[in-house]
Amino acid sequence: MNNLTSQLDPKIQQLLQTLRARIKMYVWAEGISLGVIWVASMFWVGLAMDYLPILVGANELSSVARAILLVVVTAAFGYILYRWVFQRAFVAFSDRSMAILLERQFSNFNDSLVTSVTLKKNSTRAATPTNDNNETDAVNDVTYSRQMLSETVDSALLSLRGVDVNQVFNKRLLLKRVALAIALVASVTLFAVTNESMANLAMRRLYLLDGEKWERAAHIQIAGVSVIRDNFTGYDFQTPEQLNFIQGHVKVARGAALRILIQADGNKQIPERCSFHYETADGLSGQRRLIKEGGAPEQDQYFVLADNPINGISESLEFEIVGHDHRIGPFYIDVVESPEISQVTLDYEYPAYTELLPVEDQDWIPGRTSLPLGTSVKLNLLTNKPVQQLHIVDSTVAQYLVTYTDIEDARNSKQIPVSILSQSATPADAPQLWSESQLANLTNAAGTKMQFTLENQQLCACDESQNILETNSAIRCLTASGQQLIVQLAGDRSAFPFPVEHLNQDLVLNVSLLDIDGIISNEPFMVGIAALADKAPSVEIGLMGIGTAVTPDVIIPVTGTVSDDYGVQSSWFDVQLDEGDPLKFSITLVEGDQVQAPLDFREQRAADLRAELKPGEKINLSVRANDNYDLQGDPNIGSSSQFTLDVVTPTELLAGLERRELSLRQRYELIIAEVQGMRDSLQLVLESATQLENNTTDSTSEAEPEDNDGNQLSPEEKKLREQSLRLLRTQRAIVQSQKSNQESLGIAISFDDIRLQLMNNRVDTEDHKNRLLQKISDPLRLICEVEFPALDIELTELETIIGGKTSQIDQAASALDRADVVLLKMSVVLDNMLELETYNELIDLIRGLIDDQEQINEKTQQERKKQVLDLLK
Repeated sequence: MNNLTSQLDPKIQQLLQTLRARIKMYVWAEGISLGVIWVASMFWVGLAMDYLPILVGANELSSVARAILLVVVTAAFGYILYRWVFQRAFVAFSDRSMAILLERQFSNFNDSLVTSVTLKKNSTRAATPTNDNNETDAVNDVTYSRQMLSETVDSALLSLRGVDVNQVFNKRLLLKRVALAIALVASVTLFAVTNESMANLAMRRLYLLDGEKWERAAHIQIAGVSVIRDNFTGYDFQTPEQLNFIQGHVKVARGAALRILIQADGNKQIPERCSFHYETADGLSGQRRLIKEGGAPEQDQYFVLADNPINGISESLEFEIVGHDHRIGPFYIDVVESPEISQVTLDYEYPAYTELLPVEDQDWIPGRTSLPLGTSVKLNLLTNKPVQQLHIVDSTVAQYLVTYTDIEDARNSKQIPVSILSQSATPADAPQLWSESQLANLTNAAGTKMQFTLENQQLCACDESQNILETNSAIRCLTASGQQLIVQLAGDRSAFPFPVEHLNQDLVLNVSLLDIDGIISNEPFMVGIAALADKAPSVEIGLMGIGTAVTPDVIIPVTGTVSDDYGVQSSWFDVQLDEGDPLKFSITLVEGDQVQAPLDFREQRAADLRAELKPGEKINLSVRANDNYDLQGDPNIGSSSQFTLDVVTPTELLAGLERRELSLRQRYELIIAEVQGMRDSLQLVLESATQLENNTTDSTSEAEPEDNDGNQLSPEEKKLREQSLRLLRTQRAIVQSQKSNQESLGIAISFDDIRLQLMNNRVDTEDHKNRLLQKISDPLRLICEVEFPALDIELTELETIIGGKTSQIDQAASALDRADVVLLKMSVVLDNMLELETYNELIDLIRGLIDDQEQINEKTQQERKKQVLDLLK
């Protein structure tokens, strides 16, 4: 081995070195070309993705999308450099590898080049032991003959003459990549030269992530979004007609009708159409075409949308406006609830005359809330969301504007949440608006400058020395211009107390709201409270045992009630005697409102001669009462119905009562006759039932042997006809019994009234009154309460069994017996009435004799006086 040379021939060594250099150049050229192709092509792709959408009215790529694209381009470019350049350009290529590459490309070497390189390498290793990891064939201790090696090298050198290392490379592919890279670079360069501003913007947008947008041929913008309020009757709080988007958002009330106005710049291309692209919160998307409005050449053009989905909008939506190549947005319409009064409660204090306790937290019921006149009321208005302002209209007093704000605490400079109420001079005027500078210079009625602080969680007014001037839930103060403001502590902007000092008439308030989102209530909320005028006491009385005529010594019993919503102060009899002055006699009520006080004219006459009654006069009697009402004028006076009574002598009264007794007796005789007829009808029922069971025909029966057509009735038809007739008679008897019972009871009540009139007018004897009670009234009541109901029971049972298989004879006989008992007892009462008439006739006869005797005595006295006067002559 030591005899062999270890050096390669310089020509072979140069060939291998040239190939190695060319490979690295190829790698660099290919890698850079691919990187340039990638970057340049992605520039055009990015430009297309960013710019082309605007030609169809879409938006440019967002900054996030462009950032992602930049990351992808950079990462891919780095990967290309790594994969096609760094991973291959810095690899150490061995001579043997280069020789194998040439052997594969040039077959004329016949392995001489590889053999030469390999043997030379091995001989070198034999001389100097080394570790060469790139060689796969290790030959140890091999001795080659110089001649053999020389021949192999010569053969390789001989083959080198026609070798061109460039043939190893795929020059066509490389040229294509280089040409493509050059072409792409040239296109970008040409684009930059011909459209420098656009290329510059593209570079900044794609690689610097600049937010500047592409220039459009058209230019549109939102000129305004307004809420359409047709027939709106509320207060507008001086809010602007156009809504402003704040960071792309605007808030509107649910159900609001919106109108969007789009302005197209007349100095640019006017879009043929504008489109409204939207997507609701529920994921429903769509688009609407806007309508052109106005416009002229070289002037701005307007487009309007006032239809769905923004007419009566019910949910939030996102939208964009597209006009030609200009798209604006996204914009967001956030739908919120409209402010409204969710609850109204009342705190009120009744006027003193009612003597009622104050009431707190009473629910207000629409159309059903009423309070007495003079009541002090505080309305607690609760809203469904926090508000900025309230506008309250009292059409009979004034308009009020309530504003929530914060004022500085005079002691610690903290902010105090308050509500400030300002009032207009007249109901037709709007309240004056105050300014922050006015709040800093408020004074009280005495002219002392006021500041505010909190003490024990209550609002206090203090002077500049922080001395407390007033502590109240509502503090009144004045501005420099004399405007009165009411400041109240506002812990919650969803609740406002509105005080009404005195309810002097029906209260009707229209309340409009402006919430913290700038939304106005759809319509004013109406709060109404009816003011109830105090009613006069209600007097419901009746006269017991008094007719239309009375004697001078009469006692007039009065029963009934005197009531008032808030108590009766006093009550009295009001008596008017012909043309005289009215007389008043006080009444003491029993159990609060019961009237049980008789008016005794004999007793009153003893105390006051004006109360003397004379026959021939008329009495106008009523009961009156007054209440505790003290707000306007005198108390309310209530009066009963007026009773007009004639004053007569006892004889005249008795004569009238006797005529009434006679009339009642005649009515009673008619009742007895009707009961007798009922009894006879029951007799026929008994006879018919007896005939039915005995299968005989009675000539007294009212049943006809033939029907109306003269046809002979069959036995079964006769039986049914008789049965129907019995049932009809029984039902008539029931009705007659009940009727006679009620009429007889009326007779008994009338005789009781006659007895009471005798007692109240202090006439007649005790025996006469006892006869009326014991022989007429009480027996009649007993008949009505016992005998007639017993008869009704018998008749009802008879009605039930008629038509059945049960024997009717016993029940019919029982009913007939009961009717006989009723007739008998009624006849006894009738005899007592006749006896009383005879007694009355005797009394009338005696009265007549007494009257005659008195007349005789009077005439005798007159004759004696005359004789005496004649003797004196």
